[in-house]
Amino acid sequence: MSQTAAELLYQRGQLVERIGHQRAELGRDLAPVRSALNTADQALGAARNGLQFVKAHPLVLTLLLSSLVAFRPRRVLRLLRRGLVVWQTWRTLRAWGPRALTSSLPRRVWQFILRRYF
Repeated sequence: MSQTAAELLYQRGQLVERIGHQRAELGRDLAPVRSALNTADQALGAARNGLQFVKAHPLVLTLLLSSLVAFRPRRVLRLLRRGLVVWQTWRTLRAWGPRALTSSLPRRVWQFILRRYF
């Protein structure tokens, strides 16, 4: 009986080791799928955030649609594209620079403008 129990423990150890190798191999094989799912999850999260923003700020959507009707769509899209570039640049600068400088930068700019021209 002792020998049978030892054989069972040995077989169990082999099975646990094989399962560990199979899990590691499965993780390596599914890495591209995980990457694609992460990308899809981020896109879905961005869409949800955009929908929440529109629900919270309906005036923005109203102004955007009315400007498309009132002005030429190309002009509005060009302005939106420029605004997006400025906003992304500002976010990038905030991420790179130290917090103390970037958080007070707009105030410093306004103080300079007020002192210089008024």
